[in-house]
Amino acid sequence: MLVAALSRTRIRTYALVIGVVLIVVLAVPARNRLRLTFALQRARAALRDRQLGEAVETLNTLNRTHPERSDVCYLLGVAHRRLGQFDQSFEYLQQAEELGWRLSDVTRQRYLARFQAGEIESTQGYLYTLLQGGTDDVMAAEIYETLTQGYLKEARVVDSIVVLDHWIEWQPNAVYPRFLRAKLNEMFGGYDWAAGVENYRKILEIDSSHVEAHLGLARALFKSQKVEAAQKEYLKIRQASPDHPLAMLGLARCQQRLGKSSDAVELFEGVTSADIDRRHRAEAWAALGQIALANSDFERAVECFESALEENPRQVQTHHLLGTTYSRLGQDGKAQQHIERSQEVLAKNQRMSELADEITTEPTDLAPRMEMAQLLIESDDPKAAITWLQTVIHIDPLHVEARQTLADLFTELGVHDVAAGHRSFVRQAGQVPASPSPTE
Repeated sequence: MLVAALSRTRIRTYALVIGVVLIVVLAVPARNRLRLTFALQRARAALRDRQLGEAVETLNTLNRTHPERSDVCYLLGVAHRRLGQFDQSFEYLQQAEELGWRLSDVTRQRYLARFQAGEIESTQGYLYTLLQGGTDDVMAAEIYETLTQGYLKEARVVDSIVVLDHWIEWQPNAVYPRFLRAKLNEMFGGYDWAAGVENYRKILEIDSSHVEAHLGLARALFKSQKVEAAQKEYLKIRQASPDHPLAMLGLARCQQRLGKSSDAVELFEGVTSADIDRRHRAEAWAALGQIALANSDFERAVECFESALEENPRQVQTHHLLGTTYSRLGQDGKAQQHIERSQEVLAKNQRMSELADEITTEPTDLAPRMEMAQLLIESDDPKAAITWLQTVIHIDPLHVEARQTLADLFTELGVHDVAAGHRSFVRQAGQVPASPSPTE
């Protein structure tokens, strides 16, 4: 009996051990599947929230551990397309198709990528057909977003606004189209800032944490001469993000307007060293120069105005004020130089404003785009000139003058491989004799 009891005990022990081992063995793949599911959910949420870099990082990790997953490759194709990285997008979409992802989805993404890349005329019909044929909400939002961005990239502002209006009509509580529509209203044409206040307040009713909408509301209030109300909005932003450079700049403007110069100076000085667009740093330097000039600190004013023009040489008022300051210091030669420069810049700025209106009205006319690029080159802004020249070759890939100018600009910027590509095109067109590039 004792032997039998011991045998039964051993059997139960072995069964228990085997059971534990089976649980562990089966739990590992279950845990891996759970991790995969959570990671995919995180990537999709990042795509939904337009956190594209975060989405790519998560998906790259998944692709390394699960290279057989067609959904991971497909989402990588989507993320890279939305980032404007079309070569990578096409590569991942091809992998997704080969791994068995739905061809209809892959085809749609390829058309969206081509539209974003500038192939508007050959792709927009397909995308509008999808919208008219009825799609789910996610797909429709994806198409509306791409249409808006593609038209904007080609400076077809009116077309972008039409798309946004349809999008808002379809999804009145969608924040992204409302915000972009409000921004476009600010950028083009005479803007009704009181209407802007209402536009941004509507966005904040939908999403009270939208920082850019808070900035827009503060800016609209300031432009509507409601300086104290604007000040309160900027302070709200700084409570959540004390070092937000645009909130610092906006609050500094308010303090300056309210006569609190010492507070304004501290804020403007913070902006001059912030990681922010050079135009905003230029504005801060110019404001510091104005405060110094008002205090008859002419040498400090010169220093600030010169710094402003280093950041943005197209500031008409700053050239004029610098000329005035040099005159106060008895340096009439420099004073005259900057007064004349202010007049030249004013004329160019006015012409660029006229060209922007012409391009908006006649988006397929290439002459205003070429003139805009030339004015930007003369204004020492080659990157902006390149942007306009690229819109020209998107509309007319055979435009030799645009290609030659792009080759010259990319050479000056040291991007020799891109320059060589444009130069090769020009040579093949037979417009100029072959000449070696710096890297040939």
